[in-house]
Amino acid sequence: MQEFFFLPFPAFIAALAAITLIGFWEWTQFVEAKSRVAAMIVPVVSLAASLWFMPTDPQALSTLATSHHIMLMTGGVWWLIASALAITYTQRHMVVRDLSSKYLFGLLTLIPFFWSVLMLRAVHYLDSPYHGAKLVLLVCLLVWAADTGAYFSGKRLVNTKWPQR
Repeated sequence: MQEFFFLPFPAFIAALAAITLIGFWEWTQFVEAKSRVAAMIVPVVSLAASLWFMPTDPQALSTLATSHHIMLMTGGVWWLIASALAITYTQRHMVVRDLSSKYLFGLLTLIPFFWSVLMLRAVHYLDSPYHGAKLVLLVCLLVWAADTGAYFSGKRLVNTKWPQR
């Protein structure tokens, strides 16, 4: 498992792209397209386009080019919107049914995820190629611990069931 975090940078990009595409594959269940394979066309093209147009070398990533700032800001704004949507979900009693909105939600979630992890991996890359890898590992451990803690505390403390569709 730790081998993933300490891969050489080009191999890390490929492995992270594969993980992101697996995330998109799971997201196609929400999209409810006629074919999950066809539903993958938009995410694959979007990820490939972002890789084509944005610099991927560690030097550019560690100095945060303008395109990287835009990507991080897009992700941050999206997570604020997504948080508001999640908080007000039970008051709205509304489920998004629009196919393009579901695609957009997935793209706004997973493309910034890909680039933020890549930027974190590139931190101080020229000084120490594994400094960013340790940061990515630390973030993953924090997320796993928070997720596990939330699961067990929710299972033990919460008696409210989720509303039915």
